[in-house]
Amino acid sequence: MKNETYLVTGANSGMGFETARLLAARGATVIGTGRSEERLAAAGRELEGVELVRSDAASAKDIEALAARFAPKSLNGVFVNAGMATFRPFEQATLDQFDSTFALNVRGPFLLLQKLSEAIVDGGSVVINTTIANRKGFPSTSIYAASKGALRSLARVLAAEWASRGIRVNCVAPGPVDTPIYGKVGLAAGDVAELKAGWGSQVPLGRMGTSEEVARMVVFLLGEEGSFVTGAEIDVDGGVVAA
Repeated sequence: MKNETYLVTGANSGMGFETARLLAARGATVIGTGRSEERLAAAGRELEGVELVRSDAASAKDIEALAARFAPKSLNGVFVNAGMATFRPFEQATLDQFDSTFALNVRGPFLLLQKLSEAIVDGGSVVINTTIANRKGFPSTSIYAASKGALRSLARVLAAEWASRGIRVNCVAPGPVDTPIYGKVGLAAGDVAELKAGWGSQVPLGRMGTSEEVARMVVFLLGEEGSFVTGAEIDVDGGVVAA
Protein backbone atom coordinates (compact mmCIF):
# COMPACT_ATOMS: atom_id res chain seq x y z
CA MET A 1 0.00 0.00 0.00
CA LYS A 2 3.04 2.24 -0.15
CA ASN A 3 2.51 5.32 -2.32
CA GLU A 4 -1.27 4.75 -2.23
CA THR A 5 -3.86 7.10 -0.73
CA TYR A 6 -6.84 6.11 1.42
CA LEU A 7 -9.70 7.97 3.05
CA VAL A 8 -11.14 6.73 6.35
CA THR A 9 -14.23 8.44 7.73
CA GLY A 10 -14.77 8.40 11.47
CA ALA A 11 -11.05 7.86 12.07
CA ASN A 12 -10.92 9.51 15.48
CA SER A 13 -11.89 6.35 17.37
CA GLY A 14 -12.76 2.67 17.21
CA MET A 15 -12.66 0.78 13.91
CA GLY A 16 -11.85 3.87 11.88
CA PHE A 17 -8.92 4.72 14.12
CA GLU A 18 -7.50 1.20 13.92
CA THR A 19 -7.95 1.03 10.16
CA ALA A 20 -6.17 4.34 9.68
CA ARG A 21 -3.35 3.13 11.93
CA LEU A 22 -2.90 -0.15 10.05
CA LEU A 23 -2.99 1.54 6.64
CA ALA A 24 -0.37 4.07 7.71
CA ALA A 25 1.79 1.25 9.08
CA ARG A 26 1.73 -0.28 5.59
CA GLY A 27 3.12 2.92 4.13
CA ALA A 28 -0.12 4.39 2.78
CA THR A 29 -1.01 8.06 2.79
CA VAL A 30 -4.11 8.24 5.00
CA ILE A 31 -6.65 11.02 5.42
CA GLY A 32 -8.99 10.46 8.34
CA THR A 33 -12.09 12.42 9.29
CA GLY A 34 -14.14 13.17 12.37
CA ARG A 35 -16.55 15.87 13.45
CA SER A 36 -15.15 16.58 16.91
CA GLU A 37 -12.05 18.80 17.04
CA GLU A 38 -11.30 17.52 20.53
CA ARG A 39 -11.44 13.85 19.54
CA LEU A 40 -9.45 14.49 16.39
CA ALA A 41 -6.75 16.19 18.43
CA ALA A 42 -6.62 13.24 20.84
CA ALA A 43 -6.43 10.76 17.96
CA GLY A 44 -3.75 12.81 16.26
CA ARG A 45 -1.46 12.33 19.23
CA GLU A 46 -1.55 8.58 18.58
CA LEU A 47 -2.00 8.26 14.81
CA GLU A 48 1.46 8.82 13.38
CA GLY A 49 1.48 9.73 9.72
CA VAL A 50 -2.29 10.21 9.39
CA GLU A 51 -3.76 13.54 8.29
CA LEU A 52 -6.91 14.23 10.29
CA VAL A 53 -9.58 16.56 8.91
CA ARG A 54 -12.67 17.89 10.66
CA SER A 55 -15.64 16.89 8.54
CA ASP A 56 -19.21 16.13 9.56
CA ALA A 57 -20.18 12.95 7.70
CA ALA A 58 -23.84 14.03 7.68
CA SER A 59 -23.22 17.52 6.27
CA ALA A 60 -23.51 17.96 2.51
CA LYS A 61 -21.34 21.07 2.70
CA ASP A 62 -18.58 19.27 4.59
CA ILE A 63 -18.78 16.24 2.29
CA GLU A 64 -18.39 18.41 -0.81
CA ALA A 65 -15.42 20.20 0.74
CA LEU A 66 -13.83 16.88 1.68
CA ALA A 67 -14.30 15.42 -1.81
CA ALA A 68 -12.81 18.57 -3.35
CA ARG A 69 -9.48 17.70 -1.67
CA PHE A 70 -8.99 14.81 -4.08
CA ALA A 71 -8.02 15.19 -7.73
CA PRO A 72 -9.43 12.76 -10.31
CA LYS A 73 -7.90 9.27 -10.04
CA SER A 74 -6.00 10.15 -6.86
CA LEU A 75 -7.71 7.95 -4.26
CA ASN A 76 -6.95 4.23 -4.04
CA GLY A 77 -9.58 3.35 -1.48
CA VAL A 78 -12.22 4.51 0.97
CA PHE A 79 -13.41 3.07 4.26
CA VAL A 80 -16.92 4.44 4.81
CA ASN A 81 -17.02 4.05 8.55
CA ALA A 82 -18.53 7.12 10.24
CA GLY A 83 -21.93 6.31 11.68
CA MET A 84 -24.15 6.21 14.71
CA ALA A 85 -26.26 3.69 16.57
CA THR A 86 -29.70 4.23 18.02
CA PHE A 87 -30.91 1.50 20.37
CA ARG A 88 -34.59 1.91 21.29
CA PRO A 89 -37.58 -0.45 21.37
CA PHE A 90 -39.57 0.04 18.16
CA GLU A 91 -42.53 1.73 19.91
CA GLN A 92 -40.21 4.23 21.62
CA ALA A 93 -38.17 5.18 18.55
CA THR A 94 -38.75 8.74 17.35
CA LEU A 95 -38.73 10.42 13.97
CA ASP A 96 -35.85 12.63 15.10
CA GLN A 97 -33.79 9.52 15.87
CA PHE A 98 -34.76 8.04 12.52
CA ASP A 99 -33.87 11.19 10.59
CA SER A 100 -30.53 11.81 12.32
CA THR A 101 -29.47 8.16 11.97
CA PHE A 102 -30.34 7.97 8.28
CA ALA A 103 -28.71 11.34 7.61
CA LEU A 104 -25.39 10.10 8.98
CA ASN A 105 -25.54 6.38 8.15
CA VAL A 106 -27.14 6.49 4.69
CA ARG A 107 -27.45 9.92 3.08
CA GLY A 108 -23.89 10.91 4.05
CA PRO A 109 -22.20 7.79 2.60
CA PHE A 110 -24.39 7.99 -0.52
CA LEU A 111 -23.34 11.59 -1.17
CA LEU A 112 -19.69 10.96 -0.24
CA LEU A 113 -19.25 8.09 -2.69
CA GLN A 114 -21.12 9.98 -5.39
CA LYS A 115 -18.79 12.97 -4.97
CA LEU A 116 -15.69 10.72 -4.84
CA SER A 117 -16.59 8.69 -7.92
CA GLU A 118 -14.10 10.48 -10.17
CA ALA A 119 -11.42 10.61 -7.48
CA ILE A 120 -11.28 6.82 -6.97
CA VAL A 121 -8.74 5.18 -9.26
CA ASP A 122 -9.77 2.43 -11.64
CA GLY A 123 -8.99 -0.76 -9.77
CA GLY A 124 -9.60 0.94 -6.41
CA SER A 125 -11.60 -0.36 -3.48
CA VAL A 126 -14.42 0.78 -1.21
CA VAL A 127 -15.34 -0.83 2.09
CA ILE A 128 -18.56 0.14 3.87
CA ASN A 129 -19.09 -0.54 7.56
CA THR A 130 -22.45 -2.28 8.07
CA THR A 131 -23.50 -4.67 10.86
CA ILE A 132 -24.75 -8.20 11.38
CA ALA A 133 -27.91 -6.56 12.76
CA ASN A 134 -29.08 -5.89 9.21
CA ARG A 135 -29.67 -9.65 8.85
CA LYS A 136 -30.19 -10.86 12.42
CA GLY A 137 -33.11 -9.30 14.23
CA PHE A 138 -31.83 -7.93 17.52
CA PRO A 139 -34.43 -6.14 19.67
CA SER A 140 -34.16 -2.34 19.91
CA THR A 141 -32.12 -1.99 16.71
CA SER A 142 -34.88 -1.18 14.20
CA ILE A 143 -33.52 2.22 13.07
CA TYR A 144 -29.86 1.22 13.20
CA ALA A 145 -30.38 -2.09 11.39
CA ALA A 146 -32.55 -0.49 8.70
CA SER A 147 -29.93 2.19 8.01
CA LYS A 148 -27.16 -0.38 7.68
CA GLY A 149 -29.38 -2.57 5.51
CA ALA A 150 -29.68 0.37 3.14
CA LEU A 151 -25.89 0.60 2.98
CA ARG A 152 -25.67 -3.11 2.18
CA SER A 153 -28.00 -2.59 -0.77
CA LEU A 154 -26.01 0.43 -1.93
CA ALA A 155 -22.82 -1.65 -1.89
CA ARG A 156 -24.38 -4.31 -4.13
CA VAL A 157 -25.44 -1.71 -6.67
CA LEU A 158 -22.09 0.08 -6.69
CA ALA A 159 -20.23 -3.23 -7.00
CA ALA A 160 -22.20 -3.84 -10.21
CA GLU A 161 -22.00 -0.30 -11.56
CA TRP A 162 -18.29 0.20 -10.87
CA ALA A 163 -17.13 -3.28 -11.89
CA SER A 164 -16.30 -2.02 -15.39
CA ARG A 165 -13.73 0.28 -13.77
CA GLY A 166 -12.33 -2.53 -11.66
CA ILE A 167 -13.49 -0.83 -8.46
CA ARG A 168 -14.43 -3.34 -5.79
CA VAL A 169 -17.14 -2.46 -3.27
CA ASN A 170 -17.59 -4.61 -0.17
CA CYS A 171 -19.03 -4.42 3.32
CA VAL A 172 -17.57 -5.46 6.63
CA ALA A 173 -20.28 -6.43 9.11
CA PRO A 174 -19.10 -6.30 12.72
CA GLY A 175 -20.88 -8.23 15.41
CA PRO A 176 -20.41 -7.50 19.10
CA VAL A 177 -17.28 -5.34 19.08
CA ASP A 178 -16.11 -3.28 22.04
CA THR A 179 -15.98 0.23 20.58
CA PRO A 180 -16.61 3.76 21.90
CA ILE A 181 -19.99 3.79 20.15
CA TYR A 182 -21.56 2.18 23.23
CA GLY A 183 -20.75 5.29 25.20
CA LYS A 184 -22.58 7.48 22.69
CA VAL A 185 -26.04 5.91 22.74
CA GLY A 186 -27.36 7.76 25.77
CA LEU A 187 -27.03 4.91 28.28
CA ALA A 188 -25.64 5.13 31.81
CA ALA A 189 -22.24 3.52 32.43
CA GLY A 190 -23.82 0.62 34.29
CA ASP A 191 -26.25 0.01 31.45
CA VAL A 192 -23.41 0.07 28.93
CA ALA A 193 -21.50 -2.53 30.96
CA GLU A 194 -24.62 -4.71 31.13
CA LEU A 195 -25.18 -4.30 27.39
CA LYS A 196 -21.60 -5.35 26.61
CA ALA A 197 -21.86 -8.37 28.91
CA GLY A 198 -25.10 -9.39 27.20
CA TRP A 199 -23.54 -9.08 23.76
CA GLY A 200 -20.48 -11.05 24.79
CA SER A 201 -22.57 -13.90 26.14
CA GLN A 202 -24.14 -14.39 22.68
CA VAL A 203 -20.82 -14.88 20.89
CA PRO A 204 -19.80 -18.50 20.25
CA LEU A 205 -16.14 -17.53 20.70
CA GLY A 206 -17.08 -16.33 24.18
CA ARG A 207 -16.06 -12.67 23.98
CA MET A 208 -16.60 -9.38 22.22
CA GLY A 209 -14.32 -8.53 19.34
CA THR A 210 -11.91 -5.64 19.11
CA SER A 211 -11.74 -2.72 16.71
CA GLU A 212 -8.38 -3.94 15.45
CA GLU A 213 -9.86 -7.31 14.49
CA VAL A 214 -12.40 -5.54 12.29
CA ALA A 215 -9.74 -3.20 10.91
CA ARG A 216 -7.63 -6.15 9.75
CA MET A 217 -10.53 -7.33 7.58
CA VAL A 218 -11.06 -3.81 6.22
CA VAL A 219 -7.39 -3.58 5.22
CA PHE A 220 -7.62 -7.01 3.57
CA LEU A 221 -10.61 -5.90 1.50
CA LEU A 222 -9.03 -2.56 0.60
CA GLY A 223 -5.75 -4.12 -0.48
CA GLU A 224 -4.46 -6.47 -3.13
CA GLU A 225 -5.18 -9.48 -0.91
CA GLY A 226 -8.89 -8.96 -1.57
CA SER A 227 -8.53 -8.40 -5.30
CA PHE A 228 -11.20 -10.94 -6.33
CA VAL A 229 -13.78 -9.99 -3.70
CA THR A 230 -16.57 -7.55 -4.56
CA GLY A 231 -20.22 -7.15 -3.68
CA ALA A 232 -19.64 -9.17 -0.49
CA GLU A 233 -20.50 -8.56 3.13
CA ILE A 234 -17.94 -10.19 5.44
CA ASP A 235 -19.06 -10.94 8.99
CA VAL A 236 -16.55 -10.21 11.76
CA ASP A 237 -18.70 -11.43 14.61
CA GLY A 238 -17.14 -14.34 16.44
CA GLY A 239 -19.70 -16.69 14.90
CA VAL A 240 -22.93 -14.99 15.98
CA VAL A 241 -24.66 -15.18 12.60
CA ALA A 242 -23.55 -18.76 12.01
CA ALA A 243 -24.72 -19.99 15.42
